[in-house]
Amino acid sequence: MIEPEMTDKVIMLDSSEKLLHRDPNEMFEVEVERIHADEENLLETIPRNSQEAIVSCLSLHWVNDLPGVLVQIKEALKPDGVFLGALFGGDTLFELRWISSSSNYLAEVEREGGISPHISPMTDSRDMSSLLGRAGFTLLTVDVDEVKVNYPSMWELMEDLQSMGESNAVLGRYVTSQISAERWSE
Repeated sequence: MIEPEMTDKVIMLDSSEKLLHRDPNEMFEVEVERIHADEENLLETIPRNSQEAIVSCLSLHWVNDLPGVLVQIKEALKPDGVFLGALFGGDTLFELRWISSSSNYLAEVEREGGISPHISPMTDSRDMSSLLGRAGFTLLTVDVDEVKVNYPSMWELMEDLQSMGESNAVLGRYVTSQISAERWSE
Protein backbone atom coordinates (compact mmCIF):
# COMPACT_ATOMS: atom_id res chain seq x y z
CA MET A 1 0.00 0.00 0.00
CA ILE A 2 1.33 3.42 -0.93
CA GLU A 3 1.04 5.83 1.97
CA PRO A 4 0.17 9.45 1.10
CA GLU A 5 2.24 10.79 4.03
CA MET A 6 5.39 9.36 2.41
CA THR A 7 4.59 9.61 -1.32
CA ASP A 8 3.81 12.70 -3.38
CA LYS A 9 3.27 11.03 -6.72
CA VAL A 10 3.46 7.65 -8.41
CA ILE A 11 4.60 7.40 -12.01
CA MET A 12 3.31 4.33 -13.82
CA LEU A 13 5.13 3.41 -17.02
CA ASP A 14 4.15 0.54 -19.29
CA SER A 15 4.39 -0.40 -22.95
CA SER A 16 0.82 -1.75 -22.76
CA GLU A 17 -1.67 1.10 -22.75
CA LYS A 18 -4.45 -1.29 -21.71
CA LEU A 19 -2.52 -2.40 -18.59
CA LEU A 20 -1.44 1.14 -17.85
CA HIS A 21 -5.06 2.32 -17.59
CA ARG A 22 -6.48 -0.84 -16.02
CA ASP A 23 -7.15 0.75 -12.61
CA PRO A 24 -8.91 4.13 -12.21
CA ASN A 25 -7.08 7.00 -10.46
CA GLU A 26 -9.65 6.90 -7.65
CA MET A 27 -8.10 3.63 -6.43
CA PHE A 28 -4.95 5.51 -5.40
CA GLU A 29 -4.58 7.87 -2.45
CA VAL A 30 -1.73 9.74 -4.16
CA GLU A 31 -1.34 11.58 -7.46
CA VAL A 32 -0.79 9.19 -10.37
CA GLU A 33 0.97 10.00 -13.65
CA ARG A 34 0.68 7.39 -16.39
CA ILE A 35 3.26 7.19 -19.17
CA HIS A 36 2.77 4.95 -22.19
CA ALA A 37 6.36 4.15 -23.20
CA ASP A 38 8.79 1.35 -23.86
CA GLU A 39 10.55 0.23 -20.67
CA GLU A 40 13.68 -0.42 -22.72
CA ASN A 41 14.01 3.32 -23.39
CA LEU A 42 13.43 4.42 -19.80
CA LEU A 43 15.83 7.37 -19.83
CA GLU A 44 14.04 8.90 -22.82
CA THR A 45 11.01 9.34 -20.54
CA ILE A 46 12.31 9.47 -16.97
CA PRO A 47 15.15 11.93 -16.16
CA ARG A 48 18.39 10.71 -14.62
CA ASN A 49 18.67 10.93 -10.81
CA SER A 50 14.96 11.72 -10.47
CA GLN A 51 13.35 8.73 -8.73
CA GLU A 52 13.55 7.71 -5.09
CA ALA A 53 12.27 4.22 -5.85
CA ILE A 54 11.52 2.12 -8.91
CA VAL A 55 9.37 -1.00 -8.71
CA SER A 56 9.05 -3.50 -11.53
CA CYS A 57 6.62 -6.36 -11.09
CA LEU A 58 6.76 -9.25 -13.58
CA SER A 59 7.75 -7.33 -16.69
CA LEU A 60 11.56 -7.52 -16.79
CA HIS A 61 11.56 -11.06 -18.18
CA TRP A 62 10.03 -9.61 -21.37
CA VAL A 63 12.71 -7.02 -22.15
CA ASN A 64 15.19 -7.72 -24.95
CA ASP A 65 18.17 -6.03 -23.26
CA LEU A 66 17.96 -6.77 -19.54
CA PRO A 67 21.47 -5.48 -18.72
CA GLY A 68 20.71 -2.22 -20.56
CA VAL A 69 17.37 -1.75 -18.77
CA LEU A 70 19.01 -2.36 -15.38
CA VAL A 71 21.63 0.32 -16.14
CA GLN A 72 18.85 2.75 -17.09
CA ILE A 73 16.95 1.97 -13.88
CA LYS A 74 20.11 2.64 -11.84
CA GLU A 75 20.67 5.93 -13.68
CA ALA A 76 17.04 7.04 -13.17
CA LEU A 77 17.35 6.55 -9.39
CA LYS A 78 18.53 9.27 -7.05
CA PRO A 79 21.63 8.42 -5.01
CA ASP A 80 20.69 5.71 -2.50
CA GLY A 81 17.44 5.11 -4.39
CA VAL A 82 15.75 1.73 -4.14
CA PHE A 83 15.01 -0.70 -6.95
CA LEU A 84 12.62 -3.54 -6.19
CA GLY A 85 11.98 -5.98 -9.02
CA ALA A 86 10.16 -9.27 -9.36
CA LEU A 87 10.51 -11.44 -12.41
CA PHE A 88 10.06 -15.00 -13.50
CA GLY A 89 13.40 -16.69 -13.70
CA GLY A 90 15.57 -19.60 -12.78
CA ASP A 91 13.69 -22.84 -13.02
CA THR A 92 10.29 -21.29 -13.77
CA LEU A 93 8.39 -23.78 -15.92
CA PHE A 94 11.57 -25.73 -16.60
CA GLU A 95 9.42 -28.64 -17.76
CA LEU A 96 8.29 -26.61 -20.77
CA ARG A 97 11.61 -25.01 -21.71
CA TRP A 98 12.38 -27.63 -24.29
CA ILE A 99 10.38 -30.58 -25.37
CA SER A 100 12.43 -33.54 -24.22
CA SER A 101 11.22 -36.74 -25.76
CA SER A 102 11.99 -37.82 -29.31
CA SER A 103 8.31 -38.35 -30.14
CA ASN A 104 7.52 -34.76 -29.12
CA TYR A 105 10.46 -33.46 -31.18
CA LEU A 106 9.27 -35.33 -34.24
CA ALA A 107 5.64 -34.23 -33.78
CA GLU A 108 6.64 -30.56 -33.49
CA VAL A 109 8.91 -30.75 -36.53
CA GLU A 110 6.10 -32.37 -38.52
CA ARG A 111 3.36 -29.96 -37.41
CA GLU A 112 5.27 -26.70 -36.96
CA GLY A 113 8.28 -27.09 -39.23
CA GLY A 114 10.80 -26.82 -36.40
CA ILE A 115 11.53 -27.16 -32.72
CA SER A 116 10.92 -24.27 -30.37
CA PRO A 117 10.96 -23.48 -26.66
CA HIS A 118 7.40 -23.11 -25.35
CA ILE A 119 8.13 -20.21 -23.01
CA SER A 120 10.43 -17.20 -23.25
CA PRO A 121 14.02 -17.43 -21.94
CA MET A 122 14.44 -16.60 -18.24
CA THR A 123 17.37 -15.38 -16.17
CA ASP A 124 18.87 -17.49 -13.42
CA SER A 125 19.06 -15.89 -9.95
CA ARG A 126 22.89 -16.18 -9.90
CA ASP A 127 23.03 -14.32 -13.21
CA MET A 128 20.65 -11.67 -11.84
CA SER A 129 23.11 -10.87 -9.03
CA SER A 130 25.90 -10.40 -11.57
CA LEU A 131 23.74 -8.26 -13.85
CA LEU A 132 22.66 -6.00 -10.98
CA GLY A 133 26.27 -5.60 -9.85
CA ARG A 134 27.44 -4.78 -13.38
CA ALA A 135 24.64 -2.19 -13.65
CA GLY A 136 26.09 -0.40 -10.62
CA PHE A 137 23.70 -1.51 -7.87
CA THR A 138 25.15 -2.06 -4.40
CA LEU A 139 23.78 -3.78 -1.29
CA LEU A 140 22.23 -6.45 -3.48
CA THR A 141 19.64 -8.93 -2.31
CA VAL A 142 18.36 -11.52 -4.74
CA ASP A 143 15.72 -13.82 -3.35
CA VAL A 144 13.90 -16.76 -4.89
CA ASP A 145 10.36 -17.90 -4.10
CA GLU A 146 9.30 -21.28 -5.37
CA VAL A 147 5.58 -21.72 -5.94
CA LYS A 148 4.32 -25.08 -7.12
CA VAL A 149 1.07 -25.22 -9.07
CA ASN A 150 -0.44 -28.45 -10.29
CA TYR A 151 -2.48 -28.90 -13.46
CA PRO A 152 -4.47 -31.92 -14.58
CA SER A 153 -2.45 -32.04 -17.79
CA MET A 154 -0.01 -30.08 -19.92
CA TRP A 155 -2.90 -28.67 -21.99
CA GLU A 156 -4.49 -26.72 -19.13
CA LEU A 157 -1.11 -25.28 -18.20
CA MET A 158 -0.40 -24.19 -21.76
CA GLU A 159 -3.89 -22.63 -22.01
CA ASP A 160 -3.27 -20.64 -18.80
CA LEU A 161 0.13 -19.47 -20.03
CA GLN A 162 -1.36 -18.33 -23.31
CA SER A 163 -4.22 -16.52 -21.50
CA MET A 164 -1.67 -14.70 -19.31
CA GLY A 165 0.39 -13.75 -22.34
CA GLU A 166 3.31 -15.75 -20.95
CA SER A 167 3.92 -18.17 -23.81
CA ASN A 168 6.98 -17.71 -26.01
CA ALA A 169 6.88 -14.40 -27.87
CA VAL A 170 10.17 -14.79 -29.73
CA LEU A 171 9.66 -13.76 -33.34
CA GLY A 172 10.51 -16.38 -35.94
CA ARG A 173 11.12 -18.99 -33.26
CA TYR A 174 10.52 -21.94 -35.59
CA VAL A 175 12.73 -20.51 -38.30
CA THR A 176 15.72 -20.14 -35.96
CA SER A 177 15.30 -23.60 -34.50
CA GLN A 178 14.60 -25.40 -37.76
CA ILE A 179 18.31 -25.89 -38.37
CA SER A 180 18.65 -27.59 -34.98
CA ALA A 181 15.67 -29.82 -35.76
CA GLU A 182 17.19 -30.87 -39.06
CA ARG A 183 20.53 -31.69 -37.38
CA TRP A 184 18.77 -33.58 -34.59
CA SER A 185 16.72 -35.74 -36.96
CA GLU A 186 19.78 -36.78 -39.00
